[in-house]
Amino acid sequence: SVVELMQSDEAGSIADLGLKPGGRVRMTQTSSIQIKQSIHMARSE
Repeated sequence: SVVELMQSDEAGSIADLGLKPGGRVRMTQTSSIQIKQSIHMARSE
């Protein structure tokens, strides 16, 4: 999700995720996925 803040934080944040440091836009984690089984594909030579 993307959130627009009322005030900017000049110190920046780990949640900036490559956005402008001190900006008013932040990205927040709202969901996640869990992988229970890995998939292996045979190599073709």
